[in-house]
Amino acid sequence: MRRLNIYLISYSVIASIILLMLLSIYYFNKNMSVIFSLDDPYIHLALADHIKSLHYGVNSNEFASPSSSILWPFLLVPFVALDMGSFGALFWNILGIIAIFYFWNRLFERLHFSPGVSASLALAMTVLLNSFGLVFTGMEHTLHVAATLAVIVGLIETVEDDHLSPWLVPAVILGVLLRFEGAGVAAATACALFMTGHKRPALIIVALTALCLAAFSLGLMLLGLPPLPSSVLVKLQEETLLRKLLYPTLNVPFLVMIIIFFTQKNPLADRKRLALFTFAFIVGLGHIILGRTGWMRRYEIYAVTVVVAMTLYFLFSQPEQRKLDKRAIIAGSVLFVVFSAICFVRYTLLTPAATASVYNQQYQMGRFAKDYWKAPIAVNDLGWVAYGNPNYVLDLWGLSSESARKARLSAEPGWMGQLVTAKKVGLALIYAAWFKDDIPPHWTHIGHLHFNGQSVSIAFPDVDFYLTDANEAQRAYQALTEFKKTLPPINTLDIFPLDAPQPKT
Repeated sequence: MRRLNIYLISYSVIASIILLMLLSIYYFNKNMSVIFSLDDPYIHLALADHIKSLHYGVNSNEFASPSSSILWPFLLVPFVALDMGSFGALFWNILGIIAIFYFWNRLFERLHFSPGVSASLALAMTVLLNSFGLVFTGMEHTLHVAATLAVIVGLIETVEDDHLSPWLVPAVILGVLLRFEGAGVAAATACALFMTGHKRPALIIVALTALCLAAFSLGLMLLGLPPLPSSVLVKLQEETLLRKLLYPTLNVPFLVMIIIFFTQKNPLADRKRLALFTFAFIVGLGHIILGRTGWMRRYEIYAVTVVVAMTLYFLFSQPEQRKLDKRAIIAGSVLFVVFSAICFVRYTLLTPAATASVYNQQYQMGRFAKDYWKAPIAVNDLGWVAYGNPNYVLDLWGLSSESARKARLSAEPGWMGQLVTAKKVGLALIYAAWFKDDIPPHWTHIGHLHFNGQSVSIAFPDVDFYLTDANEAQRAYQALTEFKKTLPPINTLDIFPLDAPQPKT
């Protein structure tokens, strides 16, 4: 009964924080049309909207793979079919945070903390590693972190008890289906299992992971697409290894874990602990080298969870380790809280302002495209413009357009103009700074949308409107004029005449 009461109190706290964040979002936006802190979840919702019609893409006349998750868009399909897409994304994320708390709590109980202390520490970790912020990114990351925690706890129980945890293999495969980074966790889990003599489940994990990835890649190729999603291929080009090596959110806890492990007595003597360290080391180093960072701290958080959880395990899993000097524990805890506050908790606190960024920029762009322009359009931020839009949307950044991705990366002169002409697009809404000299000289800059608030989760506060077809001038000016009347007061829209001097990009 005491344990049940602890769970009820804990989940009540979680529900209260989520409700408080929803109220804060409404306070910032005075509108609940946007409850997520990024534009990206609406890309997945747009994809799910087409999947329900048995088409894989965001435009009905071409295939595309804009999602970095195999499973996530399919989880959204039932909700999109009921016209409850955003609610569906929120629903799955709430289930994810419930699971995150559960597995943190199970880990601390495994480390022999009392039920009350375990629940308190689990709540603390749920807050400190930005799980509530992840809920409102509206994407698969919350479920992915939950699956990763299930792997961590299942692997510890398997290695320590010498008996396969019933959820270990399903959790590993779920992680693979939710994020491609799950393949790294799968490989690391298989290594740890091999090292501790659990060869059969290790082989099963390897085989199922390969099967899932191969089947998905084959499906993409049968549609005429590359074996990896365009979103993955685009992001592989966006960060340098040097930047990732200097990025603190994963590198600092990764280094701390290594120090903690090797400063213990005979760290390499215990085969089981060495196997668990190998698991965490592979996940951490793999993401540092191959993974992506940033954007509300959603990319690296699963790897941070692995190294933090394993650090706690190395500190408290053995009776002699629980006799650590209390001053050292307090000092380490304070440092971890400060680190988390700087790197993670502040993004939880910034979530309402981030939703306001999306509401006042991408959502407004979507309104313009769907309610005023009502024709093919080109953009570099795809989500809100594509979601629920029956007209063609050309993604110039290449997440949902393989031809655009290849053309942009090749940087061939005139590629933007050629794509826009081929798709009969008369207007482009873009960040001019992203494309610079690629913007064709015959395009006319006719509008400038500026968000005067805090740009938390948008790349730039300014979106430029370019007329790409002079024959559409009258309709474009009429649409902009009507659209301007409906903008929130925090936005300004400047409309330029055709003969106005063109800005330098």
